[in-house]
Amino acid sequence: MRTHHLHLLALALVSALALSACGDDGEDGAPGEVGPPGPPGDPGLPAGSFTTTAENAADLSFVLLPENIQIAEEFGIQFDLMGKDIRGQDIPFVGLDQVAIYLSHLTINDSDIGAPTAWASHSYLSSGASSMYCALGGGEVTVRGRTYKACTLVETEPGTYTGTWEHADTPAPVLLEGDDLSLTHRLWLRGYNIVDSNGNGVEDKVLSERLDYIPETGEVLADSGRNLVDDSACQACHGGEEGGIIANIHAHHNYQSVGNCVNCHNPFWEASDEQVANGWNEGNWDLTVLVHRLHAGSHIADSLSGDALEFMGHIHYPGELNNCLACHEGNTAFSDNIYRDACVACHINTDPRTGENHRGIVVADDASCDSCHGSGALGVMQAHEIGIRSLLKDAFYAEVDPATITVAPDGTDPTLTTISFGFKAYLDGAEFTGDLATLDFISSAQKWLVNFQADSGYALAYQAYGTGTAPFREAAFNGTHYLTSTTAPTSIVTGTGVIISDVRLCADNGALTTCGAEIDDTISLAMNNDAVYFDTANPANPDVVKSRYATDEGGVVSIAKCNDCHGDIAYGKRGHHGVDRIEQCVHCHNENVIFFKGSSRDLGLNTHKFHAGHSEYFGEGESIGYPNMLGDCQACHVSDQWFDGGGALMSGKTGFRVSLDIDNVDRVSPVAATCLACHESEAVAAHAVAQGSIVDPANAIPNPPIESCAVCHADVHSF
Repeated sequence: MRTHHLHLLALALVSALALSACGDDGEDGAPGEVGPPGPPGDPGLPAGSFTTTAENAADLSFVLLPENIQIAEEFGIQFDLMGKDIRGQDIPFVGLDQVAIYLSHLTINDSDIGAPTAWASHSYLSSGASSMYCALGGGEVTVRGRTYKACTLVETEPGTYTGTWEHADTPAPVLLEGDDLSLTHRLWLRGYNIVDSNGNGVEDKVLSERLDYIPETGEVLADSGRNLVDDSACQACHGGEEGGIIANIHAHHNYQSVGNCVNCHNPFWEASDEQVANGWNEGNWDLTVLVHRLHAGSHIADSLSGDALEFMGHIHYPGELNNCLACHEGNTAFSDNIYRDACVACHINTDPRTGENHRGIVVADDASCDSCHGSGALGVMQAHEIGIRSLLKDAFYAEVDPATITVAPDGTDPTLTTISFGFKAYLDGAEFTGDLATLDFISSAQKWLVNFQADSGYALAYQAYGTGTAPFREAAFNGTHYLTSTTAPTSIVTGTGVIISDVRLCADNGALTTCGAEIDDTISLAMNNDAVYFDTANPANPDVVKSRYATDEGGVVSIAKCNDCHGDIAYGKRGHHGVDRIEQCVHCHNENVIFFKGSSRDLGLNTHKFHAGHSEYFGEGESIGYPNMLGDCQACHVSDQWFDGGGALMSGKTGFRVSLDIDNVDRVSPVAATCLACHESEAVAAHAVAQGSIVDPANAIPNPPIESCAVCHADVHSF
């Protein structure tokens, strides 16, 4: 090595001496003749015929065909990746430099323990990884601090890519020894390092559609044979359009579909003893157990510990946990295939293998479960009371008779007006004429709500001045009707009045029953009842103008959309109300029921605050953990039109009252108050004030002017 350095030194000295010995080399000679033209280069792609960027992940689509996938003895794959041009047409995407390949197959379980089928990830079984990577040049890639051998990715034509395995010392992770190519296989891809036109990474994962197929024959399958939960069930709470991705799943930054999650979350992905002890799972990361346990969250928090408690213990499932059809609608696998791990996912303190909390009954395998839980009172559908709301919808109900409504001055207080009316009750299909107080399936939450149109003509105006609700169970039967009444300040008894029930019923074991001491001792139902509208000046007038809440669509939001996630809004209000429609909620929650705990009790403001985690009911750091995208207004709203042609709100709201004094009609501005319910910051409040909004209750006035918000924030703008 030393001799090599000396040779280099000698060469450098000789070169230096040679250069120093040269004298003036004179002026440059004349330019030579132009040489012949070189051969033509390969023509470039025409502008607009390809793309190297994508504005969002939905603009990209992979094309996978069974005949272009080789997994028998050697690995090979060919696929296309398409993007969009400015007209939205598909064009080749060029420059892809890395993908992950996910391959699994559907195993058949012939034993008496566990589910009859389960997905098995090839990469996990062969190498402990979730997928196999392919990159330009092959070699190795480092992902999240871990280094993997990669297949060699080549772009053979614009938008067409091949992947081959070039590591002779190691088989491709997606090749599984003993793989039965006659079974259902599932393959899908993820693209990496894709940016938009500004150089920013696209927001969502770039995933292909799943290819379910039989490798032996190349048959593409429309049904894999294990589609237990459709993505639409998840989208009901987590957002997303029909046929699209699940919009908001925090885990792993969202793999967008149940069919993708099961690549890893299956019985073959083992868990540690500590993870089992903490309550994460029952020995593996199977999605069946994990999803049930996640949604059970706060219900089973006392049985969780460690990071499982931290991650799941605060999750408040927004519907009834026992309603299996919320996720399994249209599929009976949950009741056909009964096995221990699926059950103890929610019934976390029960173990059929030992008999713990199972009446001492020890069940050695899952084949025996069906003998007790396949049908009858202990059957899955019956034990979970699935469908009880529909079953008991008309078991007990009441109807107000419009012909009995009277409006008259109160006999003792000239500032009040008395509203009286009669109603009929029905039990099990027959008219009930007995003492309503003897019906113990009616809870303490029982009354008639009596209200009146607000001055805007769009919202109910009544607020709790000690009146406004008429007794229900205490009403006396006069031979034809139960009679009841209430009083209201005369100043608000104008225009249209409305009567609707707030009666909570209790049920259990498929029938109405005595209400339990605790809320969830029995199932809560809202008594079925339609609102009756009347003209306060002439109750006999049949041409009464109804509130906008009389129709679901007229109320800006839809109760059907609430129930997409909540199942039945009566469940959410079960503690102190028997209501299941917006017509009932707005009796108390409207813009004329003033500040409560520092905020208006208006339904819109309260709902925004509650879902955004800004409610005054929450303690420090508390939140319901809203499962959808908070900015997806159409998750609740029936329209994307917020403003009318004049810049006012489509709802007709003109402001939110700020005083309990019935004669004080001062209001803050409606648009600003609505926006600040979610966008709760001093900066947003200052911006609203700069645009003419009245935000501070101290500055409230009777008729706030129309704000200028629509100039920038109407539907024609994107901000």
